[in-house]
Amino acid sequence: MIAIIIATIVAIAPIQPTQADERGKGAHLGASELMLQMGDRYKNLYWAAKLGQWDFARYQSEEIEELIEKLIQAEPKREKSARAFLEHVYPRLPDAIRSHDWEKFASAFEHMRQQCEACHRKNARAYIKLPTPQSATSPVLNLD
Repeated sequence: MIAIIIATIVAIAPIQPTQADERGKGAHLGASELMLQMGDRYKNLYWAAKLGQWDFARYQSEEIEELIEKLIQAEPKREKSARAFLEHVYPRLPDAIRSHDWEKFASAFEHMRQQCEACHRKNARAYIKLPTPQSATSPVLNLD
């Protein structure tokens, strides 16, 4: 009888959120994993725009924004620099993509690249440099 009561209590008791649940969706990934994904998006974003595949470029920029939000959840100590990036640097990208103007995009991309490196320096990762992408990872871009 006691076993039935305990089983009932366990079954109807509210489930307590885990630390990862509390930090948010995608928070189980650490900064390094998120940044690896960001690197792929970075390369694909550049080449999508260079090839005039503006819809795919828009998609890549949206994915970068989501990864930065996940980074904030996974690494709260990075929130200040990540929010500054999202508020002051990132908005130039969607604007440039909507313009379908390579020169405008290239300027926005270079500004983003420089600001990414500045953020790396602020977070004791100055050794992480971002070159202009020489290739893409997505088969959608079919660079062969």
